[in-house]
Amino acid sequence: MYLFVPDNKGITVLDTGLHGDHFHSPRTITTIDAGKPGDYAISHDNKKIAFSVNGEQEVLVINIDNPNINRKYDIGDINEGEGTLIIQFDKDGLLYVANKNAAENENLRIIDTSTNDVVVEGNAGNSPYSSIYSKYTGYVYFTTNDGILKVSNTGESELTEYTHEGSSSLVESWVTHDGGKLVSLIGGDNDSKLPYSGIVVYDLVDEELVREVPIELDRTTDSDHNDILSQTLFLQPQNILAISDPEVGNIELIDIEDGSMASIQIQGNFPQSLRLVGNEDIGILWSVTSDGLVHAIDLNNKEVLDQFELEESLGNDLALAQVPVETPATEGDELYDPHTWISPYVALKQGQNIYESLVEIDPENEEYYTQRWNELKSKLEDLDQRYMEEL
Repeated sequence: MYLFVPDNKGITVLDTGLHGDHFHSPRTITTIDAGKPGDYAISHDNKKIAFSVNGEQEVLVINIDNPNINRKYDIGDINEGEGTLIIQFDKDGLLYVANKNAAENENLRIIDTSTNDVVVEGNAGNSPYSSIYSKYTGYVYFTTNDGILKVSNTGESELTEYTHEGSSSLVESWVTHDGGKLVSLIGGDNDSKLPYSGIVVYDLVDEELVREVPIELDRTTDSDHNDILSQTLFLQPQNILAISDPEVGNIELIDIEDGSMASIQIQGNFPQSLRLVGNEDIGILWSVTSDGLVHAIDLNNKEVLDQFELEESLGNDLALAQVPVETPATEGDELYDPHTWISPYVALKQGQNIYESLVEIDPENEEYYTQRWNELKSKLEDLDQRYMEEL
C-alpha cells in the first residue's frame, strides 16, 4: 500500500510495508516536485491519482503503478485570483476541475487524461465547495451555495435546491459505497463555536434529504486567532465519518446510520496537523501527524492497532492520499515487525485465527484445541486489562 504525502515542496510516495496480509519494511519510493498540493482524487481503476497545486494554475496527475510517470496540466484562466481548485474523476477517467472562487458558468474544466485534452469548459455552480462521483447515477456532483449541482461528462448541469436545519452551506462531501447517497458536513454558523454543525445524508436518486446527524466539535484557533480546521474522511464500507479534533488530538468516528460516536486517542506533537487516510477494505484507518508518527486504527474495534515513526517529520501542511497497490516482495526484503509482541489485543486476534484454522483442518482434536485456546485467551485478556489499567 502506498501513501502519497504532500508537503510545501512536493509529494513523497511512501510504501507503508503492508502487502496483503503481511508487512515489509516501510520505505520511500520517490519524491515528486509539485509545489504545494491541495485537493486530490483517485481514478476509479486505481491507476491514477491527481492533485491540485495551490497557488498555481495546475493539476498534477500521477501514475500510481509507477509514480515517476506524472504530468502537470495548466488549467489557464479557470484559476484567476488563485482560487482553490476542486478535482474529481468519473468512471471513464475524465478529470473534473472546478474553481470555487471563479465566476459561475466559467469555473469548470473536464480533462481527458488519456489524451491530455481539455474536452469541456463549463459550469460547476455558485462557489462549489466539494465534489463526488456517483457510480449509481454516473454523474459528478458539486455542493454549492445554491444546492447540489449534477454535471454530466458533456458538461450539462442541473441544480437541485435543498433545505436542512441550520443556515450554513454543505462543505466537505462524500458518496456512500453503493453510489446512491451523498454524505456532507454542514459548516458551523459564523457565531458558533463549532466548525461543523451536523452531517447530512442526501439521496441522489430520489433527490431528497434522508437524515441529519448533529455533531459537537469545538472550534480551535491558532495564536493568530485563525481557525485550525479538523481533518475529515468518510469510510464507505463501514459508513463511518472520521474527524480529527485538533484541540485534544483525538479522532472521532461517527456512524452515519445511527449517529453514535467513538473517540480514539492518538499520540503526536502537532495534533492540529493530523491527516487521515483510509484503507477501507481491511478496516484500517491510517493517521499521520506533522512530527512523523503513523497510526493504524482498527475501525471494527475502534482502537489503535499499531504505530511507527517515519524517518523525518513532515511539517504542518499535509494532505495525505492512500492507494492500495499490489507490489510483490523482492528477494532480500526485510519482513516488517508489526510489534504484535506489545499488543495483547492483536495477539488475541492471531490466536483465535490459529485456533479456528486448526479446528477446521483437524476437527477430531477440536476439544483439545478449544481447551488450549481458552487457556491462552484467558491469559491474554488478563494481560490486556492490566495494560489498560497500569500503562
